Amino acid sequence: MSLETLIKDMTRAGKEAARQLRKASRARKDEALRLMAQKLMEREKEILQENEKDLAQAREQGMSSAMLDRLTTGAALEVYPYGIAVNAVRAAQGAMESDALASARAIRQPVHDDQQVLQSADNLTYNKGMAVLGMFESWMGEDLFRQAVVDYLEANEWGSARAEDLWRSLSETSGVDVGAAMATFLDQSGVPLVTATDLGDGKVELRQERYLPADSDLDPHGRLWELPVSFRYHDGKQSRTHRILLTQERQVVDLPSKGELAWIHPNDGETGYYRWDVAPAMLRRMAESAPEILTPRERVALPDNAQALLGAGRMDGPTFLDIVSELAADPRPEVVDAALSHLGTVRMAFVTPDQEEAFAAFVRRTLEPARRRFGLEPVAGEAEAVALLRPDLVSWLGKYGHDPEVIAFAKEITRAYLDDRASVDPEVVSACLQIAALDGDWVLYNAYKKGFEEASVPAERQRFLAALGWFRQEVMVKAALRYSLTGDLRPQERFTIPMGLGAAGDRERALLWEWMTTNYEQIMDFIPPMFAVYMPYFAAGCSADRLEAARVFFDPEGEHFVAGQEKELAKVSEMTGHCIGLREREGEAVAAYLRDLAGL
Repeated sequence: MSLETLIKDMTRAGKEAARQLRKASRARKDEALRLMAQKLMEREKEILQENEKDLAQAREQGMSSAMLDRLTTGAALEVYPYGIAVNAVRAAQGAMESDALASARAIRQPVHDDQQVLQSADNLTYNKGMAVLGMFESWMGEDLFRQAVVDYLEANEWGSARAEDLWRSLSETSGVDVGAAMATFLDQSGVPLVTATDLGDGKVELRQERYLPADSDLDPHGRLWELPVSFRYHDGKQSRTHRILLTQERQVVDLPSKGELAWIHPNDGETGYYRWDVAPAMLRRMAESAPEILTPRERVALPDNAQALLGAGRMDGPTFLDIVSELAADPRPEVVDAALSHLGTVRMAFVTPDQEEAFAAFVRRTLEPARRRFGLEPVAGEAEAVALLRPDLVSWLGKYGHDPEVIAFAKEITRAYLDDRASVDPEVVSACLQIAALDGDWVLYNAYKKGFEEASVPAERQRFLAALGWFRQEVMVKAALRYSLTGDLRPQERFTIPMGLGAAGDRERALLWEWMTTNYEQIMDFIPPMFAVYMPYFAAGCSADRLEAARVFFDPEGEHFVAGQEKELAKVSEMTGHCIGLREREGEAVAAYLRDLAGL
């Protein structure tokens, strides 16, 4: 049996098991989950060892991690065609966000020590690698790409191979020098930005440059890519697609249609690893009519691309908020979830304590269509994507929308769950526990703590522990942080409570920074030494003071520094600097927008 066939069979079996489980009673679900957790924990070591053997064998035969990810995703696509495709888009968008930093590294680089290996196992290696392979696959066509991979595997069966062998096979099959084009993505960091302009008379200008945040000191024209561009346009009669290998800074494409174009989407199907831009009026038209003219994948990626344009100074804050609002009303739950994730950008960069009321009104107004369409409780026969969206929808309405009905719903679910774990659907329990904690007292805090300590089901244990990180009275915040160090927690659970605080406001993030610096040595005793390089992320956010404190605390000449921290601190410094710059550029306009919307 081939690897692809095996993966397909396993995925189908998993989907059927999930379907049967959804029909089961709560008691049977709990029992099934308990047995699954028990079996997995019993065989955890064996599973990890066998998984590592399989990966090692695949790599020995010349297959990279990115290629493994790409092939397994391709097999799963035949069973979960839409969900997997959306996840792939979200993963690529996340990789581009990291890759846009000046401190980002190239995928292909020499490795000199173990620490560099760990820091290389990031979303650039995996998600950028998979996205770039997927881009070339889409541009070449699935059949040609698959044939080239099969030829490569057969030519190197039971032997060793290099990346150049795969590129050669792809080049021979496609007739394009894929190796040279791939090198522009593997050997240099950064994300291309493609700007499409309708010149009229059937001509479209494509320009490429390096995508950079507005306050970057780098030269956007300092490097070029050999970029497989597939763009879609509407000529007034129908939607058409055009493909080109963009190798120059500026190229003009002649289209068969000679009239004015209604719109241009420079990244057809969002299969390309690049940001894109069009004229502001055209972009607004596309956002307003997104369900009619854009595919679900394109709509999922649209708020992330808009956020990138906002960060680059190519879009103003109110326009970004309008686009997010349009997409939050989309009929597809996956698109709504993508829009929700970008409300966090607005909150981090723009929402200060005096603006929380206006922002809450914006959240309620923005999410009202989704709330009406999908509801707060599950409905028999609803799509799985709706079930995946609902916890996020409830969280945002309760935590940041201050919606009284949702808060009351969350407290009711919490009371029922504390009385009887099987009495409520587990889908939204975590969100409800966290919402109820926001104004919770010591009675509720201790009930969560007891629930965590007595839980036998891992999912139940995780729900209670995570909820302990959402109490907001300062004395309770400090108690929860103290418990994360002194409680009977597993090593992987030590940061669960701090993660809840990291998602809160700047006051809580300041308390979190204070906790980390005060208890640094004790924290280091709980984590593997190799993970100490990531401690600078406790300074992440939009605070110049906290960033400066981090530079002092992690000074290379100081007692807290470990090799590799300087790279992560550089990333934190960039992200914080970009957040501060965005607030300075667009803060007043966004504040006025929110006040007007709330009638304040």
